[in-house]
Amino acid sequence: MSIEAGGAFSGKLESIDGLKLNNRAEIHINKYYQGIITLYRVSRKIVNMAQEKIEYLVIKLENEEKITAIGLNFKSASGGVNNCFKLELQADILLKGKMAYANTSKFQEIYFEITEGNELIGLCPYDVNKNYEDIIFCRKIDIPINVENRSVQLENGELIFGVYPKYQYSKEALSIGFAHRITWKFNSAIDIENIRENLYIITDFFSVLAGESVTINALNCVDCDKLVEVMGICNFPKEKLNILKNDTIDYTSFKRSSLYKITDFQNLEQALRYWFSNYEKIYNAQQAYGRILLDEELKIVTTNKYLAAMQLIEGYTQAYADEEKEIKEFEEKKNELISKLESKEEKELVEKGLGYSGISFRKAVKDYLHKGYNLFEEISKKKFVEKKEKLIDDIVHDRNYYTHSSNRISAIMKFDDLLNVSNFCKELYRIITLRDMGLAIETIKLRSRNNRTFFALMKKIMDIEIETDDLKLTEFDKAMHSFSDSK
Repeated sequence: MSIEAGGAFSGKLESIDGLKLNNRAEIHINKYYQGIITLYRVSRKIVNMAQEKIEYLVIKLENEEKITAIGLNFKSASGGVNNCFKLELQADILLKGKMAYANTSKFQEIYFEITEGNELIGLCPYDVNKNYEDIIFCRKIDIPINVENRSVQLENGELIFGVYPKYQYSKEALSIGFAHRITWKFNSAIDIENIRENLYIITDFFSVLAGESVTINALNCVDCDKLVEVMGICNFPKEKLNILKNDTIDYTSFKRSSLYKITDFQNLEQALRYWFSNYEKIYNAQQAYGRILLDEELKIVTTNKYLAAMQLIEGYTQAYADEEKEIKEFEEKKNELISKLESKEEKELVEKGLGYSGISFRKAVKDYLHKGYNLFEEISKKKFVEKKEKLIDDIVHDRNYYTHSSNRISAIMKFDDLLNVSNFCKELYRIITLRDMGLAIETIKLRSRNNRTFFALMKKIMDIEIETDDLKLTEFDKAMHSFSDSK
């Protein structure tokens, strides 16, 4: 039995932090994919341990498998008659396999699945287009199968993205489906906490491709060729991408054509190496991007989305700013200002009170918008600023208003315009980042051309109608054309 929300297990408590025990134990998996553990007839000593800190515990199930719980928090203790208590704990991570593990246990290989992995990997295990008419008219059901994968070598190991067929049988039917698996073979074994950190980075990469949140939906560690099921890395697993839901006038095949895939990259290894090596640098920008995605997932619409978009701009531009050049320019302007002052006191005030604190927000907005604009139409920064001076002024003004609320000024943009700017800045972050990772401009134009929201915002805000020399479908989009929800 796999670990699922609502599932329950029972068995014997084998040990707590290495201390051998033999108590009845039950585990219930709540809707947040957390393990709620109930231990029966434990001593006050164990209760005291739980109230202080327990690193891990091991429970042997009735089928001889073992569950190791890591990251335990005390919930409650009751009873106490004859020094026997009922103890309830909450576990962050559960490991289920043939062996017992500890919080320090390390693994060198993992398998995992993500939200709509087949779509985001961009490989199709079938070729229904080859004999499409025969299949439709039931003349001959012959569907070629093509199991494919892409692999890259990173600094910490090898990543393999694979897709394969999935078959489902019932009493009266046989259906074919899609399955995927991402394998990570680390150069050396790492513990669960390091595995979690690496998974956060790779899911953030996929969230940039998708334009919405992506989660880890299944995770297995490999130990001596045996799988160890892991639960708790993600508390809110998401099975389907919102963009591909059958809830608009567009067919799935059209929506799919706006979705970036890893196979879009001509050099996937270069792209992922860039992402991992620069992740810490853009961490603040990525966190702001993540807050925007969370609000969209929860359908929350407030001015906080605008502020997150502004933090996104600032985080990205600060990450790539040439600090030495900026400081030099700042000091030159500061010295020029001081030279115009006559009073010694005024000069000392400016000299001591005026210091470099990073690039100004106005400059950040100019750089960010200009970089995004230039992906679709080349223009000098000077001409761009002249052309979009009012937009830049409005963005800076309203950011200052919502950040430092004051009765002396009022907001300029209407709420709808505020949200349009927020969505636009979010989409710009995606395409700028993808371009930084080496994605071809023509691919960006093709995907953007089929993204109705971004296409409309680009025209409304930047006066650019996205055009591309090649409106043909990519290989994956062609292969998947028949796999669409009908209207």
